Amino acid sequence: MELATFNTPTEGFRLTQAMSEAFQQHGFILVKDMFSKEEMELLLECFHTEEFRDKVFTRSDGGERGFQMALWWEPGNDTVGLVTRSRRVVETMRDLLGEQELYHLSSKLIMKSPKSGGAFAWHQDYGYFYENGILFPDCGSVSIPLDPCYRENGCLQIIPGSHKLGRLDHRKKGDLASVDTERLEEIIKVLGEPVMAETEPGDVLFFHSNLLHTSGPNISHDKRWNLVLAFNQTSNQPYHERFLPPVSKLEMVEDEMILSNHTKQSTIDKRFIENRQDDSVDNLKIPTA
Repeated sequence: MELATFNTPTEGFRLTQAMSEAFQQHGFILVKDMFSKEEMELLLECFHTEEFRDKVFTRSDGGERGFQMALWWEPGNDTVGLVTRSRRVVETMRDLLGEQELYHLSSKLIMKSPKSGGAFAWHQDYGYFYENGILFPDCGSVSIPLDPCYRENGCLQIIPGSHKLGRLDHRKKGDLASVDTERLEEIIKVLGEPVMAETEPGDVLFFHSNLLHTSGPNISHDKRWNLVLAFNQTSNQPYHERFLPPVSKLEMVEDEMILSNHTKQSTIDKRFIENRQDDSVDNLKIPTA
């Protein structure tokens, strides 16, 4: 993890050659303290609104424990949307993926309650995106922890270098997509054991859509909330609209607006997905015994 972890300089963040090379080699970079404490406090306020509480639904890998999530298509103009469209996020993801124009694919809030939040199955984000019409893995995700994330409360676990495997077949596991267990075991023999992405609020993890990752159950006394922003190259839009929406131009904002334009609720429809609309894994096969 250390080889792909970078600190934010006091004069502000900028993507370096070393970061780009680490992303290409490992499939991710972790930037420490990319957002300030004040920015994170304002961001967290947005998720305590009625707008978000009403859109939460439960997902699980088929086990007894589930986790809660909300998912939406449009960034909006609340502080969540400002973070999503901020120059430091968009330009960094754009340059890591090859300097092509990006659009916002989706956002989701993952919530694991103390002592009850369930695991998220091993998968590649492109395992979902491929099934929903995206032809190339020219997309990536940005993981922003809202709470301290560590092993016991279900932090992300990743396999460095696994993005080079290409897209793996995914099967349906509960409400989720998951890679084959036997193949995963062989991958770990070759690439090494998964590493824990233990993070603090303000840290940001950028990762490729083919990077294998999971998160364990929350067995701690602390909640674990995590915001995940997905971006795709505009030239790589889905060839159908049966689940993912059509491309919408991403209006990037200056980083300073996160503080100066803070608002807890968007006046622009964020287009939340309803529980019954989430059929993103319905076409996947169910493993047979």
